[in-house]
This record gives sequence, structure tokens and C-alpha cells, in this order.
Amino acid sequence: MGYLRRLKVYLPDAKREKGKKGGGCTFSIYILPIACILRHQIKLNQEVFMSIKRIGHRYIDANSDSTLDCWFPRSNKQIARSCLAQKVGLIKSDFVEIEIEVDEAPKSTEDAYLRLHLLSECAVKPNQINLEGIFGLLPNVAWTSAGPILPAEIENLREKMADQDHHLRV
Repeated sequence: MGYLRRLKVYLPDAKREKGKKGGGCTFSIYILPIACILRHQIKLNQEVFMSIKRIGHRYIDANSDSTLDCWFPRSNKQIARSCLAQKVGLIKSDFVEIEIEVDEAPKSTEDAYLRLHLLSECAVKPNQINLEGIFGLLPNVAWTSAGPILPAEIENLREKMADQDHHLRV
């Protein structure tokens, strides 16, 4: 029975006269110690009101400063990525620390990407995290072999990569 503790209880017959034996009954009840109740309650509270904090590496459009992509390593360490679009100056990168409340709707592009990472890592189940409005926060991005860029920047990227030994795929 694990954490349960057995307690024997005797209930005398209410109609019995004082001093006479007999009547009443004995039965066992099982109780859960308060420490176990508190441990499970705390666990439930963490699942319901869970806050997650992660460090990510973000790619930003160099002209508009809009977030294109944000990657959150499972190790939660600052791991920088590098791509050709960054080397030719179309995008820049930095580190971002995001804290989300899983029961609240996403508030930013970085927040949306973190939620998608958590789903893909199976760190949360789809019904355990609020995804309301997530697609409205994700930008249209051209995913190229040189890195993520805004779709309007594809020709600019081709021109800047002309002297590179790289075949661009979009």
C-alpha cells in the first residue's frame, strides 16, 4: 500500500451500559500521512502553474530588428550558431533568456519558438501548454541553406553570396 498507514479503530455500541462488555465494532481505516499529501499537492501545483526559463540563440534581421528564429538547446547553455547569411551581414544574432508561464498565451516570437521547442522535446504535452495565437506571432521566414532570412531579402542574399563557394537553396 506504499504510503498508506493502517489504523485500527474501535467504536463502542452507543446503547451499551457502562461497565458491560460487548457491542460495538472494530474496523481498520487507512490514512495518508500529511507529508505525502503535501508532496503530491506541491507536485500538482507545479504542473498547473509551471514556469519555464530557457536561454536561446536568436537570429534577427539586420535591417528591421525583427526576430527570425530562436533556438533553445536542451542543455540550457549559451551555444552560438553561425550561418552564411550572418557572415554576409543580412542577419545578426544574440542570446535571449525567456521565461514563460505555460498556462498563459505566448506573448512574443521568442516565446512562441520556446513553446514549439518544448513540444518537440516532449518536455510538455500539447494539452499542458497554451498555444493560443501562436501562429500570429511567427514571422514569414525564407529558410535557406545560408540561414533564415526575410523573403524580401532572397535576391539580396544571392548577390552578397556570389563570391562564396555555396549553392543557395531556398
